[in-house]
Amino acid sequence: MSKNKITLVIDGDHLCHRHLYQPGLRKLSNSKGIPTGLAMGVLEQLNLMHLSTVDEVESIYFVMGGGSCKWRRDIYPEYKFKDEKKKAEFKEVQPGDNFSSSDILNASRKILKEFLPALGVKYIEYPNYEADEIGHFISYRLNMIDKDIMAISDDFDWAQLCLHIGCTVHRAIKDDFISPMSFKAQFGYPLEGIILYQALIGGHDNLLKPLNGFGKKGIISMLNELKDFSPEGVEEWALSQKPGSKKYKLADIKVQQTLRMNIELVDFTRAPLTEDIKKYIDSNIKRREKADEDRVNKLIGKYEFNRLRQNLHLANFLKLR
Repeated sequence: MSKNKITLVIDGDHLCHRHLYQPGLRKLSNSKGIPTGLAMGVLEQLNLMHLSTVDEVESIYFVMGGGSCKWRRDIYPEYKFKDEKKKAEFKEVQPGDNFSSSDILNASRKILKEFLPALGVKYIEYPNYEADEIGHFISYRLNMIDKDIMAISDDFDWAQLCLHIGCTVHRAIKDDFISPMSFKAQFGYPLEGIILYQALIGGHDNLLKPLNGFGKKGIISMLNELKDFSPEGVEEWALSQKPGSKKYKLADIKVQQTLRMNIELVDFTRAPLTEDIKKYIDSNIKRREKADEDRVNKLIGKYEFNRLRQNLHLANFLKLR
């Protein structure tokens, strides 16, 4: 363990969606009719996360997406396209529910945006970027000022941080850690191949199509043979294979075009880090967010989080800076 304290960068979007479909939380609301179950579940999870690492944590960033990912749509207009039926279901109250998924998420975002700063946790979001990109941006900027970072997400995309800045990613649901040292033993191929793996396997956000004829085992086998993980390296390797084979077809012009587009979509270093985003992130890194017991108690009363009042270890959050 490093002698320095750890900065936690939490994938808030993933955490929210993890709690969104828990039946016991979906129906909860306060006396004003505000859906509160999801927000309370997230706060309780955060409380447990922080409690388990309290002696090592310096600060916490809770990262949420800021809407549609414009830069990806510029590359691929159908990115995260949802059919009309699914969009309607998300916005409508389903049988057995008290609220629509859309209403629950919107209410929870407002609660968390108000509540987390009272705990000393920095709430981060930026328009037209997803939590993945903002999480990578802020981790990159923190790394530049020599902060020891641990990212928390069960979304495998966040494992790219192991490659780009060498940090550890904690998967809370699986209760394990991905690090540069452990990656190959866990996944069976070199860390340098993670972006190529994601580009080849397809299915990113249920949209990118896998390249025909290549399953998980075949991709992992290829990644262990490659010395160059760029499209050019794949092409050179493919041309050395038996003509007419599936491996040889990776050198096909159309396949190479698809591969390059997939890489551009899945590699977070391709996301445009504009000056405005840099200013926003750097201002949040410099900003001090101090836990305030009075504000916390008022918000607990406002949203009627009685269960949280009993379990919250506020003293731990007061140590953040």
